[in-house]
Amino acid sequence: MPNLTPASTFDDVPELETSTLALGGPGGPMNLPLQALLNRTQWLHDNAAAGSSSPHATAAGTANAITATYTPAIAAVVNGLKLRFTAATANTGAATFAPDAIAAAAILGQAGLALQGGELAANSEVELTWSSAAGAWVMTACTDGALQVDDGSASHHAASKGQLDAVNAVAIAAAPSADLASTATGEGAALVGIKRTDVSNAIASALSNWLDAEPINVVRDYGFDNTGATTNDASLATMLASLQLNVDGRGRRIVFKAGTYKFGTSMDFTAYAAGLVHNIYLEGEGCSNTVLDFSAAPAGTDGVTFDAGAHFGVKNLTISGAMRHGLVIGRGTTVGGTSYCNLYIIENVRVQGCGGNGIQSQNSYLGSYRDVWTKNNGGSGFVLAGFHTALSVERVESSDNALAGFSVNGVCYSHFTACGADVNMTQGWALSNMQGVTITSCGAESNGRDGWFFFSSDTSATGLTVQQTNIRGVVLEGCYGLSNSTSSPGTYATFVGATSANGRSININVKGGVAHPAQTTDSAFVLQGVLGKITVHKDAFDDSSFIAADQATGDTSVNDMSIIGRRCLLQAASSQSIPTGADTLINTWNTTPNANDLGATVSASQITIPRGVNKVVVSAGMAWSAASGGSYRLMKIFKNAAGFAGQGQQTTGVASFGLCSARSAVVSVAAGDTFELHVQHDAGVAASTIGTNNSMWFCVEAVG
Repeated sequence: MPNLTPASTFDDVPELETSTLALGGPGGPMNLPLQALLNRTQWLHDNAAAGSSSPHATAAGTANAITATYTPAIAAVVNGLKLRFTAATANTGAATFAPDAIAAAAILGQAGLALQGGELAANSEVELTWSSAAGAWVMTACTDGALQVDDGSASHHAASKGQLDAVNAVAIAAAPSADLASTATGEGAALVGIKRTDVSNAIASALSNWLDAEPINVVRDYGFDNTGATTNDASLATMLASLQLNVDGRGRRIVFKAGTYKFGTSMDFTAYAAGLVHNIYLEGEGCSNTVLDFSAAPAGTDGVTFDAGAHFGVKNLTISGAMRHGLVIGRGTTVGGTSYCNLYIIENVRVQGCGGNGIQSQNSYLGSYRDVWTKNNGGSGFVLAGFHTALSVERVESSDNALAGFSVNGVCYSHFTACGADVNMTQGWALSNMQGVTITSCGAESNGRDGWFFFSSDTSATGLTVQQTNIRGVVLEGCYGLSNSTSSPGTYATFVGATSANGRSININVKGGVAHPAQTTDSAFVLQGVLGKITVHKDAFDDSSFIAADQATGDTSVNDMSIIGRRCLLQAASSQSIPTGADTLINTWNTTPNANDLGATVSASQITIPRGVNKVVVSAGMAWSAASGGSYRLMKIFKNAAGFAGQGQQTTGVASFGLCSARSAVVSVAAGDTFELHVQHDAGVAASTIGTNNSMWFCVEAVG
């Protein structure tokens, strides 16, 4: 036995009826049976070892009818038999496999379905397992190509492309766009119809849930560098190409993990033209953690931009160093054009250090800005240009910008709440062409010029319709102005400045609020209505800390509702002798007024108008002594020691020398104006007023 050498063959295994016996050695007759047994055992061992790893071949045939030749040849298939091959080319649809002389059978994916194309890739390593139950080959492994998966049915299952396409298809079919037309006529008719693109709340919610479940991580999915060492221009281009498909349901939520992302180009998002839809939502991990840095871009380049379209947002990040504007809403639109952005959200965003404006929006509606800070920009911090409606701007701070904090032109039925404009080089707020806008609990501190500056002109109205121009129905409620006009003390308004041009009107309402000057020469209001009517309605506004009066020139009207009905009423302290034939000033008034909730300054001869009073009515009553003679008794009310339009006066005849009274028209006034009472008679001798009579009085009453 030890001298017998086995061979992997069935050769020399004798059959009883044909064996020939020979004598001697290993091939002798006595050893032939043992030799045959060893040979058979070795053959079985060798083939078992070969079968321990699946037989491998190089595929032949065609892309969808694959063949392979194995050594040793496959004579039959049994359940669980595994065969491997190197694919020659990618399949383009359903495919079959035929090893050696075995009949061709279908290849199924792991979901048990026929192949659809692309599951096999050229030069990929493929493993097939025979399934007797299916009567087909099941592809259990492939190094490249698409993986076939079944539809997910539980929270941690993978979703198939078919399931995701189904969600998208429902969103597309459900609604896309409509023109909300109007049959309205007359002023404002052009603004009633509105073109919009939207989906129903249910569909939008379903799509939003999918987006929330599958956000893009730009570092993981597109290889963005978040160290600030290199620019991400190539990765950005790849991402934009994959996201901006020509379907309404396109787009994704894009997450920028903590870090600094440098760009040498602008990040421009373009809506699907047919549906005007973006569906792009950028999100960072906080303004101090995620920074989009555009300082490496060429001159004139913006930062993040969106062209006309719906459904987009930016949240929890900082945009820094753009060569022009940092964040642009409505890229490529024109004032007076028909393209708009809508249904967008900007939240917890900082825009800083840009060469132009921090935020630039042109032509948009139904937009929301919340918890935004624009600072240290080369233009204005927050700019709305072109026609805007239904905007909500809450807790937005604009500070340390080279121009205005807020520059707003062409906004209707919108509101600003709890916003601040501080330490900007020009105005805190520069406002033009606004209708139906409320500015509530907002502030302006330490700006170079006016706190709030309203202006109207043909130039600012370019491209806007008559229903959008001029300033009407604008309300400042509970606002606060502190130490403005820092560039030229006393020149600009600590609170509200206004200038009109080209005959255009300005009409604003101030409800409540407080202002404090930086210098004694500063004024709360500076109004220049030289080339258009300026009307200001004030109610409960507190500017009591000012010494300097408001400045108003030209066609201006300031109505203070909170002082209406307030008065200063004086009575005579004594009688006064009036010479005959001479105009005489009454100078016997009691300097302790009978009433003075107006806050006027009084003397024995006049009443001086305080700050904050804009319109008054002045009246007086006289009691003469019984001295007879002459033909008349005359009394006149003077303003600033002279007659005036609407002057009150009365002349009585001989029959009624005793009592007379006079009343002026409504008279516009400013702080420091004075009113006096003058009398005259022709009795021929001196006549006296009666100082102890209740009919001897002088009164100034505020009516606005």
